[in-house]
Amino acid sequence: MKENAFFSLIFILAFATCAFCQDTGVPATSQAEQEAAKEADEKRKEIAMALIKEAGLEIESLQSLGNRISFSANLADVAYDIDPDLSRRMYLGLTDAISRQMSSALATFAEIAALDESGSPARSSRGRGIYLKMMRSQGIRSQAVLSAAAHDPLLGLDVLEGTRVTYNPGNAELKAMMGAWGGNDDGLLAQIVEKIRFDNAETLDEFSRRILKNGLSTAAVRLLTKIRQKDPEKGAAYAGQVFSAAGKEVDVIDPDLNAIYSLISYASEEVAKPSPRARAFPLVTRAEIGNLAERFGRLVLRLDKEDVEYYSASIYAGVVKPYSPALARQIEKRFGVESDEETTMSTAMPPPPPPAASMEGEAVRAKEKVDEEARLAAKSARREDLMQRMSSPEDDPEKEAAARHFADEGIREALEIEDPVARIQALVDLAGILKAKGQMKLANEVLDEAHRSVTNNPKNYSEFLQIWTLAGGLVDSDKEVAFAMVEDLVFRLNDVAAGFIRFGEFIDSGGEIVEDGELQFGGPGGGMVGSMIGTLDASGDVIRKFGEADFARTKALADRFDRPEIRVVARLLILNSLYGKPEKPEAATDDIPDSIDEGT
Repeated sequence: MKENAFFSLIFILAFATCAFCQDTGVPATSQAEQEAAKEADEKRKEIAMALIKEAGLEIESLQSLGNRISFSANLADVAYDIDPDLSRRMYLGLTDAISRQMSSALATFAEIAALDESGSPARSSRGRGIYLKMMRSQGIRSQAVLSAAAHDPLLGLDVLEGTRVTYNPGNAELKAMMGAWGGNDDGLLAQIVEKIRFDNAETLDEFSRRILKNGLSTAAVRLLTKIRQKDPEKGAAYAGQVFSAAGKEVDVIDPDLNAIYSLISYASEEVAKPSPRARAFPLVTRAEIGNLAERFGRLVLRLDKEDVEYYSASIYAGVVKPYSPALARQIEKRFGVESDEETTMSTAMPPPPPPAASMEGEAVRAKEKVDEEARLAAKSARREDLMQRMSSPEDDPEKEAAARHFADEGIREALEIEDPVARIQALVDLAGILKAKGQMKLANEVLDEAHRSVTNNPKNYSEFLQIWTLAGGLVDSDKEVAFAMVEDLVFRLNDVAAGFIRFGEFIDSGGEIVEDGELQFGGPGGGMVGSMIGTLDASGDVIRKFGEADFARTKALADRFDRPEIRVVARLLILNSLYGKPEKPEAATDDIPDSIDEGT
């Protein structure tokens, strides 16, 4: 099939000659140091590409198309920091496979809907299975779009537009679901807008134009507010484009009412109460807002009553009222909305005063809050004092006593924590502080206490995670024990996974959890499995510690899993923890570099 050829292609591309241009971030002062740093960086990237190759070949062998797409998006995400060009090709190559998956599910569901007489085909056995596939494919698509946008908003927009599926269903239920999918596109676009950085003028200019290509959206209004906050002059320039798109939106067959409402509401507030920086660059005139508001009001009046909810009609009338009170009253009358005058009597009376008992209770709670804050402040001061005394010179007689007091108090507090995983984590963190202070004996005592708190025969997810957390605390002081613990976990997890799949196939006729004999890591069922994996991913420092202690042995842990989809997850976790980079903060500037082009 075409998508299979694509998956082969992206991994052939992955091992073609790549131009690496990243550095290690460590300053080198001499020529020899620069050459050594360059050699180390090249070696690091060589190892990373080898890991990507292994993960790619494993992904290609999977039976589930959904898993192949989802894992490929994850791999492209990790690859971006190693070779951005390769990552872009991988992301864009996924669009065809995602579109095919979504279109296939939609077409099948439409066939079921055409034969269904109940008017609700998603409730039938076969219909539910296809519906879940539709939702899973949408979840996978969202994953690809947002992970691409995290690196480059324009890339995320490319993936979004490349995977947009249009369909004209006859079944009412399918039409409603397609409408929800369209709304999801708006939501994805809004999330991409939140990832926009203001330190690249070219990217911002292109994005601001493209976001209006298909008409006005709430995301475009949100982008306008962000630009306006950063640079009022450029915000005013972009407002002209947005208002032009809004004027066209009023006349289309299926206008985005919420987007037009949001724009009128925001512009009204901005014009009425501009910030001191914005006064010199008016967003638009009140007359321009009024013109759009009147056109919007007439548009709402033309709509069928069943197409506009009571609340929506109320806020639409409210945004029109400052510019055309008569038109607002017509909207209220048509959709049965109470006017402000009709609700005045019901809201004029002030609420009754609270009873005395309630006031006394508030006073007690306020005192308890103050007492708790004082207790925590005293506890923090005491810990800070102990930390300082632990850092005193070696000949200070109070140093060892302070360390012992700090350790005993930390152990006591950790053992009082109800959540067993958090309890182990607290003990591991305490041991780390003691190690940093040179108190290795006390640190080992704390880890021994943590060891006594975990079982040697884990049977549930929490118990597995406790051992994983403890192993992360042990690996830098007792590597053999730590690796042995994790290797035993992998052995046990193989049995758990085999049993889970057998049970999943027994209860899961719709393919929500297991499909094509594989656990699903995208969509509804995959979200459940993925949330557990996400917990491990959040503890990337643990994997990083193992990699620093023994990279070859850490890498080999993935090979110990029996199931290919779980091996892929393990490889991706290792790649992400060892080579992934934290999200970059937004540029610390109040100005947008160069302008948003005027006009469309």
